[in-house]
Amino acid sequence: MDSATSCATAPKACRPNLIAIAGASCAGKTTLAQGLVQTLPSAVHFPLDAYYADLSNLLPEQRVHYNFDCPDALDYDLLHADLQALANGQPIRAPVYDFRTHPRQPITRPITPPKYLLIEGLFALSFPTLRALCSYRIYVDIDSITSLERRIRRDSIERDRPEASVRQQFTRQVGPMAQRYIVPTRSHADCIVSGAQDPSKLCAQIQRACSHLK
Repeated sequence: MDSATSCATAPKACRPNLIAIAGASCAGKTTLAQGLVQTLPSAVHFPLDAYYADLSNLLPEQRVHYNFDCPDALDYDLLHADLQALANGQPIRAPVYDFRTHPRQPITRPITPPKYLLIEGLFALSFPTLRALCSYRIYVDIDSITSLERRIRRDSIERDRPEASVRQQFTRQVGPMAQRYIVPTRSHADCIVSGAQDPSKLCAQIQRACSHLK
């Protein structure tokens, strides 16, 4: 069901089950979230990438060197306000981010609280206040070699970046930041899964766990 209409006809505010999906870059978080949208009833994908800070005030050459791999890269105040509103059964208009040039787009994405809100991103388990809102917390594990290989494929196709640039950024920033900020959040997960596992099997596993949520 469409995110904007999933609870529109409900007589009372729909209070969703918030499910966090965290993990390192290209671990398989988005694939898992998109699969769960197809298998869970009334589920909506909520990517944290949309909440990166608007860099339109920076020159293009400055944006290239911005560190997107630390929690401070997110607009936390807006993220927290929107998730709190959804948790309370209130609709929001989420930002839309341009990953090629890094400004926030003038359009927004309307989201009405669904039954399951899939909060997916590097830092889905990084903030105590956001973890407290979640009914279930998942960490998608992946080795660094696979993470890099997947990132090269993604960034060359979706973001038009040369392989050498992707490798350099991974070595200097993405890998070290993952070890510092993301891998430690494994300890906050209710479930740790392998991003190398068959996505359909992962979805079935998570669907069974989520069926017990109210």
